[in-house]
Amino acid sequence: MLFIPRIVPSLVGVMLAVGQASAQDGSASEDLSSRLKIRDIVTVTFNDGKTERGTVEAISPSSITLGVDTTPRTVDLASVSEIRKRGDSLSNGALIGFFSGLGAAAVIGGFTTAMCGNSGGSNCPSLQTIAWILPMAVGTGLGVALDASRTGSTLVFGGSKRVSIAPVVGPGALGVSASVTLP
Repeated sequence: MLFIPRIVPSLVGVMLAVGQASAQDGSASEDLSSRLKIRDIVTVTFNDGKTERGTVEAISPSSITLGVDTTPRTVDLASVSEIRKRGDSLSNGALIGFFSGLGAAAVIGGFTTAMCGNSGGSNCPSLQTIAWILPMAVGTGLGVALDASRTGSTLVFGGSKRVSIAPVVGPGALGVSASVTLP
């Protein structure tokens, strides 16, 4: 059971990261001004399901003023279920690409390691390194490129996400159970 001391700090780190991420779900109206800037393009979804797109003209703790077709419209935040800002981070594309490349690297690297184990050779150490690093680098690059090619949106108000993590401990079983509930 030497791996348990390594797992516990990892679980604590994941739980702290999830706690910080859930604290940033965009539900607090008092920090809306730190998430939005004047002239940001936003899509507002109202409690009745209707949406409206406009440009931010003013932000207060209880309302937001949008320029909709050059006409200012003040929206009470109590009638809003979520606000999304145009644009998102490229980090999600980088992560997805990296882990896709990691899967390919496991196959290619495993094959290269097996081949080198059977036949040997002076180039095997560098081939094994390249077989692991190159697919991860290509995957990360493709992930960033694909993410940059589409315009996403970032949740800045409402629409909270729930993430729960629980340890799984039993006879012969040790692990983590995680679930994500999206709005």
